Amino acid sequence: MARVRRMAGRIAFLGLWLIEPGAAHAQQPLEDKEALAFDRPESWAMKYFTSLSLPTAMGLPERLGGGKIEVGFEGGLVPQLSDDQRRVGFDGTKLEDVNKTRVIGRLRAKIGLPASYSLELGYIPPVSVRGATPNIFSAAVGRPFALSPSWQLGLRAYGQLGTLRADITCSAAEVAAGADLPRNPFLCEAPSNDALKQRLMGFEVTSGYGRGSWRPYVGVTVSHLDLQFQVDARYSGIGRFLVFYLF
Repeated sequence: MARVRRMAGRIAFLGLWLIEPGAAHAQQPLEDKEALAFDRPESWAMKYFTSLSLPTAMGLPERLGGGKIEVGFEGGLVPQLSDDQRRVGFDGTKLEDVNKTRVIGRLRAKIGLPASYSLELGYIPPVSVRGATPNIFSAAVGRPFALSPSWQLGLRAYGQLGTLRADITCSAAEVAAGADLPRNPFLCEAPSNDALKQRLMGFEVTSGYGRGSWRPYVGVTVSHLDLQFQVDARYSGIGRFLVFYLF
């Protein structure tokens, strides 16, 4: 289940390079910097789609015993955004093609360590869906603590890094529309090679009932995100490369 969390941050607009079509070499870059507000549409989109892949727990940490290994698969649904929610480009004026898939999957492995600790490894492999290709690795260390014979507390620290590449700024559908301005308003010439790069770390506290087949639990997670979104697109006769950072 995807969970969106509020996080303080700043975005810095770092660069803009313009390349004339057919030119043998790039022109001198146009130097420009702009501080974007936390609630800018671009910032919201970066945080939202990163939250979909957060490596949150699938229950309380377990005492596996040293050397024991469990392997599994995690799946979840990806909410489809409305046109208003997808209008995040150019400070909320451009509709972006972000509804690439309805599902997300992750390979997970859990390894038992001494002293009741466990190591979790996760991987979202580079399987392309409608022009979107993830490649995301995560790791976590957790340990349970008995509060009573029935109730347990779990502590868990995790980290994640990876990249999601997709034709968001200039989608294949926009390129196929050619000079049809209603369907291709920015005259995209080729599918863009955009990339959302993420590095994050977090801490999670869970508590739940630890007996029987049904083990309900609740958890609270705090995450620190270090995100970068790179726009690499050709439209209206120019090539554009922009880099956004979110700390």
